[in-house]
Amino acid sequence: MRCLEAENEIIAGFCLAMAVMLRGYPLLAAGYLICRRQWRVLFYLFVGLAIGGLITLFFCGFGVLFSFLTDAMSFLTGDEMIPFPSNLAIYAFISRQFWVFGNSPVFVFNGVRLVLVLTAQIAVLGASVMATVKNASRLDRNWRAFCLWLITAIVVSPIGYIQDMVLVIPLMIQLVIAARSGDVSRRAIWLAIASYLVPAVMGAVAVTLDHFGFLAHLTPIVGVGVSRRIWLLMREFAFFSLTLAYLSAYFFTIDEGHNLEQANEGENRKDYSHTLTQSEALPLG
Repeated sequence: MRCLEAENEIIAGFCLAMAVMLRGYPLLAAGYLICRRQWRVLFYLFVGLAIGGLITLFFCGFGVLFSFLTDAMSFLTGDEMIPFPSNLAIYAFISRQFWVFGNSPVFVFNGVRLVLVLTAQIAVLGASVMATVKNASRLDRNWRAFCLWLITAIVVSPIGYIQDMVLVIPLMIQLVIAARSGDVSRRAIWLAIASYLVPAVMGAVAVTLDHFGFLAHLTPIVGVGVSRRIWLLMREFAFFSLTLAYLSAYFFTIDEGHNLEQANEGENRKDYSHTLTQSEALPLG
């Protein structure tokens, strides 16, 4: 962010390339660079990736590098981590709703599952692109679109974990900065607050219900399958928190300047009404 602000395209591209080599999914942040037409940063991103790949190839050899890439792709495209609610990516969340409970990830209506996953990922990417392009010709004040793409990268990633929620921190900081000048919508603020509180509330409710044996009493009424679905849904607080954070970033981006315009209109109306009052107070004739 600081490199982009200082227009250090080379350092910005290389820093993003290092992040991609460490975690992979920050590559999706290239969508921000494309929408904002940051072509130089995008160029240096791929230059950095090429340099990093050549250095890795030189020290590790082709066999080790190829084995790592194939194993990584198998892990990312595999379904072994889907049953865990700590996997908060939208791909994992939707897949869990089709999961047949057991020791292996087996899914019912697998074709429907894959279509829903692809549709949801395209919808998220499309919404992020539209929100970014809306103000692409202007300065990205408070890094609104950048924060949106950081969270988008987690949402559409094949695998995401709770520790990846650290990418929500820049959004929280920028919301506070924008709130000081009144340039943030209420829905963006409340969604961010909800994103922070949802894990605590849902976790407390789940622990309390488990303590009183809620599902044990519910199973004879609705059956084992439904009670297990409810049990799993109560532990999806990571995904719900991420979803609320994404919506907060989305509205933070598309509502840019909305509150300032309303405030200026209010001030103009106030000044105009004050002028009328003074005019009416003048003596006639």
